[in-house]
Amino acid sequence: MTTSDATKPARDWGRLAMWGLLVIASLGSSAALACAAPFAALGAVAALYAARGEALAVVLSAWLANQFVGFLLLDYPRSWDAFAWGAVLAVAAMAAPLAAGWVARLLGQPGTAVGAIGALVGAFAGFEAVLVAAAFVLPGGWEAFAPWLVARIFAMNALFFAGLALFCRVAVAMGLLAVGRDARAAAPLAA
Repeated sequence: MTTSDATKPARDWGRLAMWGLLVIASLGSSAALACAAPFAALGAVAALYAARGEALAVVLSAWLANQFVGFLLLDYPRSWDAFAWGAVLAVAAMAAPLAAGWVARLLGQPGTAVGAIGALVGAFAGFEAVLVAAAFVLPGGWEAFAPWLVARIFAMNALFFAGLALFCRVAVAMGLLAVGRDARAAAPLAA
């Protein structure tokens, strides 16, 4: 057994714990910001530092935590349209890392500032595109697309992204995460 084989289980648990902390941070932001969870930021970071399957698992975990906060703590209405928007948020949350990963690969620079900014913009565009599509068929959605509100939500995601990216850079330095192609190879939950 090599040294890297001996440390792999500890690295895998550390990696899972690190993603768990990011989901908890997202949960805290959901409670503090009335369920305005930074799914685009989380999706972008997950796309940069995880394999596709792991990234989707992270954002879906954050979505589930967000739904618990909304329905159990913030007393969201238990109506068909509230549940429908919750399902739309799940789809949008999954679109975020997929779009971020696509943009980062398209740019060819996942470990650089250009790749990171591109991933954030891609994640936000993917997330918002799903919400816009749903607004055509679900009630009560168009007021969320006022330009000032979209800009505010993007700014919140950008700030959260900066914090998450810094946190992940520390995790890379500790050997818990890899970036880009190495992340896809190293992820324990890779699909």
